[in-house]
Parts: sequence; C-alpha cells; structure tokens
Amino acid sequence: MKFKFPLLKLLVYLLVGFLIGYSTNIDTTVLIVLSLFSILISFFSSIPNNIKYSIISILIGIVLYNNVNLYQLSGLEKQIPATFEGVFIGQITEVKSKNINNKRFVAKGTIKSKALSSSYNLNVIYTLFDKNNSLELRPGYNFISKTRFRIGQPKVLDEDFNEKSYLLSNKAIFYANSSVKDFSITKKDYLFKTFLYELKEIIKSIITSVISDQKVSGIMIALTTGDKSGIDKETKSDFSQTGTAHVLAISGLHVGIFSLFIYTLIGFLRNRLIKMLIFIVLLWLFVIFTGGQPSAVRAAIMASLFIYLIYYGKVPKPLNVLLFTILLYLIIEPTIAYSISFQLSVFAILGIFLLYKTIYTLILKLLIKENFVTRFIYLHLLSHLQLQFLLPF
Repeated sequence: MKFKFPLLKLLVYLLVGFLIGYSTNIDTTVLIVLSLFSILISFFSSIPNNIKYSIISILIGIVLYNNVNLYQLSGLEKQIPATFEGVFIGQITEVKSKNINNKRFVAKGTIKSKALSSSYNLNVIYTLFDKNNSLELRPGYNFISKTRFRIGQPKVLDEDFNEKSYLLSNKAIFYANSSVKDFSITKKDYLFKTFLYELKEIIKSIITSVISDQKVSGIMIALTTGDKSGIDKETKSDFSQTGTAHVLAISGLHVGIFSLFIYTLIGFLRNRLIKMLIFIVLLWLFVIFTGGQPSAVRAAIMASLFIYLIYYGKVPKPLNVLLFTILLYLIIEPTIAYSISFQLSVFAILGIFLLYKTIYTLILKLLIKENFVTRFIYLHLLSHLQLQFLLPF
C-alpha cells in the first residue's frame, strides 16, 4: 500500500536522523563510513526498498545535524567569555543596512583572539560605527579590524529577541563591532554580489529622484530591492500596528504576485519548454536580486516545482510540493531551520493548504447560498436603507 504523502514519511525519517545526530554526536569519519555503507546497501543489497529508504533518509538527517553543528561550534561558548576582543580579517558578503551613524553587514573571515584557543574561520554580523559616513562599504571588500565580539543570547522571555537563532539563520557565530578608526579596507574584489549591490543602488537613486516623498520612496525601494533601510521608524510603526508589516519585506506574497505577472506576460509563447525556462529564470533573478529572503526562496522553489509538474502534464499536489520544498531547502541550507521568516512562511502556507477548502466552502454556505445568515443580513440591510431614505435630511 502506497503512502499518500511520501515526503511526510521522509521528513519523519530525517527528524529521527537529526535526533540521533543530536544525541550521539557522531564523528565525521564514522559518518563517512556510514555514508559509503548506505550507498553499497542501496545498489547491491537485496534488503527491501522500504528499509533502504529509511536507512538513507535517517543518514541524511544525521548529515543535516552535523552541518548545523558546524555553525554552532559545539562547546565553544562555554570556553570563552560572553564578550571578548580580537582581530578580524575578512570579507563583506552582504550589506544589511546603513545610515549616517553606523553600517551593518555580514562578513566572513578569521578571528584571532587570546580568548580563543585557535583561529576560527566563520561568519559574523558586523556593526561599524561611522558617524561621519566616511566609508562606502560593498560586498567583496576585504578588511582588517580591531574588533569586539559578542555571543548571541537565546530567547528567555516571550518578548525577547532570539539573537542566537538570528545569528545561525545568517550562518554567523558572533556579533562584532568596531569604530571606523580601527577598521581598514585591504582589498576590493568585484563579485556577483557586488554587481547586484551596485544595481540596487542605481535603482534606489532613480526611485528617490522620481519620488520626492521620502516615505513613499522608502516603501518603493523596499518593495523593488528588498532594502528597508530607507523606511522611517514612524512608517514601520504604522505598518506594524495595522498588522501589515510583512508587506514591506520581500516574501512569498511578492514572489506570488511576480510569478503571476511573469506567467501572464509570457502567455503568448506557445513553446511550453521555453515558457517554463523563461519563467524560472526571471523568477529566480528577482529572488536573488531582492536578497534571497527565506520566505521568498521557499515560494520560488514551490513555483518552480509547480510549473515543472504542469509542463510534464502532472497534477501537482500542493502539500507534497511544500514538503519537498522543505526537504530541499534543509538539505541545501540546514541553518534555515533557525530562521523565523522561514518557519512562519512554511506554517502559513501549510495552513492555507489544509484549511482553504473548508473556509471556502463555509463562506459559500454562509454568504453566497441563501440561508438564515444571508436572509438576516439582507433584511437588516434593506430595513436600514429604507430608514435612511425615509428620514428627513
């Protein structure tokens, strides 16, 4: 008997493997031996396919845990103080935000400090205090700096921000900061990320030159480039209080709208293969250009899978597509499991898939078809309108 949702079974096996990795802390050498052993089992053994499937899936789960564990640097936090000083030699990989007082970016490099037993090559979320705005930073810039490092704190109270999860979702280990006087750029590499950054800056300058209202231009820049640094605190507060703050961040909603726009735009193409390829390429260019937010990547993977299945004449099952997307994303980027954006995006779309038909049917019964609810609304609305016309002005 075939299971209706095979990817759900796979996710369960992966979770078992993840828990095994967490509880046993398997050595890398042992993991390689187990991997080779599972490959031999898959090709040359007469063991039933279900058992092969479970062994390989659990092994992948163990690998996922080991990948995540690389970023956690198990035991390091217990050996060092919460804050310490050192030298950081690295390269900027992503510019998060910038203003007249400071610049925030993700950097990858080597930490050298007396607080550490050896040098570590890892990511940090870096804040550079530059009150005079004397430095222009871009992805690809190499630097050396005297730096103060800080360990991210886990969430304790409900209203606390989980610094540790935020670091891990950015593949970083420490927060770091320094002043501009202790910061020196050593080399300027031109990367693909540098090109994307410059393209965003051009678009931002065009928008600000066309739209004089800073509030409107800040929102437009956020929706087109994913950069929210131009939105003032008052506007952010207004959107937050109305429960629409998610509109300002590039998410699955924006990817869905962009997907519909592309699909409509290329609707005249008769060659289905070319149509599919153009759709996927344009969709992923948009996601990459806007910063590759977890929810946007999730939506792009799902949209790509949907159009791929449609091209081959298959009827996509939304829940299976979502489960496969989760699996694929976790294999490619295990630390995405710590991203709140990814978690909310997955649970939101899961809720839509599971509850859409029920809610839609309920709305039809209550508001479209004639029943006591529609009759009640109709009679009260009619009497209210009649009263309005009868009353003198």
